[in-house]
Amino acid sequence: MNGENEPQTKIEVINPQMTKWCTLETATQIADWIKENVKDNPTNMLLKSPEEILEQMEKGLSRIAITDNELYGHITLWKYSIEDCAEVGSLIVHPKHCNKGIGTELIKKLSEDFSMTSMIIATAKAGNAKKAFLKAGFKTQLFESLSGPIIKECCVCYNNLGKCSEADKECRLLVKENKKKEIGKTQKIQFEIINPQGTEWCNLETAKTISTWINKANEKDHANLLPQTPEKILKQMEEGTTLLAICQDQMIGHVTLWMYKAPGWAERGSLVVNPNSRRAGVGGALTKEIINRFPKLNIIVILVEKDWWVDYLVSKQGLLPVSFSRFREISEIAWKECCFCHKPPQDCPKQDKECKLVIRLSEP
Repeated sequence: MNGENEPQTKIEVINPQMTKWCTLETATQIADWIKENVKDNPTNMLLKSPEEILEQMEKGLSRIAITDNELYGHITLWKYSIEDCAEVGSLIVHPKHCNKGIGTELIKKLSEDFSMTSMIIATAKAGNAKKAFLKAGFKTQLFESLSGPIIKECCVCYNNLGKCSEADKECRLLVKENKKKEIGKTQKIQFEIINPQGTEWCNLETAKTISTWINKANEKDHANLLPQTPEKILKQMEEGTTLLAICQDQMIGHVTLWMYKAPGWAERGSLVVNPNSRRAGVGGALTKEIINRFPKLNIIVILVEKDWWVDYLVSKQGLLPVSFSRFREISEIAWKECCFCHKPPQDCPKQDKECKLVIRLSEP
């Protein structure tokens, strides 16, 4: 592992997801380093299989240190079942390049890229590892300061913390807490909006993440999003009718246009934002951008009462080029397509009540 010195070798810390480094061969090399480290040093590093490490890279949860086309180090973030909490793991530097500050750079990059995660935890026995985390902004805490559910997940090497003789002695807890609640209120998220068609983002793994976000939004927030399969979402990206919000090489938002059979009509759908990035204008920016990119289409947005932010943007701020409309005022063929949740649509009791319609008419 690394010490407290500044990097003596020029390195680059990158996200290996969707790069030439995201292979089983790379993962095997990292797993071998970890195995050797555990054998030679007193450590609390858990052995991981190459397949487990590769899965982390494919999910975008790992960072690697490279230079001159050579792998120097690795770190990853293991997500907890507890929402918005994760643990740094598998921090390893090539034995020939220890004590050069590479570990510190890996920790800094990972914690910066996941600064929207409320709590990032690390455990360390070796003094050098502890120094690296402290230099990266982590602070020491007592294990008992954590909530019960978090303790159970972080103390994986000894399931009963009360009987562990190493906690807060040889084994130290380091924590970095981020002020998630301030996002979108006292600070801004810098993000860009892209069309993923023909880019590295246009793949099934990205589509699976979006599909999972939609399902979780429906379960936890009672959103009115229709569940979509990863295959359907990927097809939308391939057809160029989707936009993504990207922040620090991480996808934080998605929106797409579902084309109607009725010529010239489409519906904005599957708008979903990573829970850690909400209240920062991501959803509004995605909606505005996708509406502006298709000026020749009549675009429908269907809202329910809790979609307060669109109501606010339309009526109070005038930021979106749309206006409220009654369902039956639009083309009948389009009206029948947009009211897919209730057949026949003329019998729907929610129209223009709980369920509202916003429309952007096409340019002449």
